[in-house]
Amino acid sequence: MSRFFAREVLLKTMFQLSFRDSEAEAVEEIVEKESLALLNKEEENVDPLKFTSEDEAYVNSIVKGVKLHEEEIREAVQNKLHNWKLERLSVMDQALLKTAAYEILYRKDSPKSVVINETLNLIEKYGDPDSRKYINAVLDHLEASAADE
Repeated sequence: MSRFFAREVLLKTMFQLSFRDSEAEAVEEIVEKESLALLNKEEENVDPLKFTSEDEAYVNSIVKGVKLHEEEIREAVQNKLHNWKLERLSVMDQALLKTAAYEILYRKDSPKSVVINETLNLIEKYGDPDSRKYINAVLDHLEASAADE
């Protein structure tokens, strides 16, 4: 399965988790539900063959990583949001920023340009088109900061 598809499941999982009190038990349930829902859709960009155990492990590792480093991620993103508070952004935009920021800052196996590009593609599919510009700017700044370290 494509990494884009896995990121799509990841985004939907993070979005749903933002409305739940008990997140740990919900992750596996949401991942399974969202992957099946996407697989059942007849979309040309989704290969309906399977959601592999590798995809599931990827999604689970990102969710756990975002939760583990949530304060650092929030601070890093907030520092790049000029004249805005993270809390003022839509829940979808927050989910997009947190997951992409985690990959940029903590995952050495994720090509930064691919993470940014696929995040922008997810905005077109699920987010507010007006968000694309500032999310791109935030992620570009995070990428530059990560490269400096």
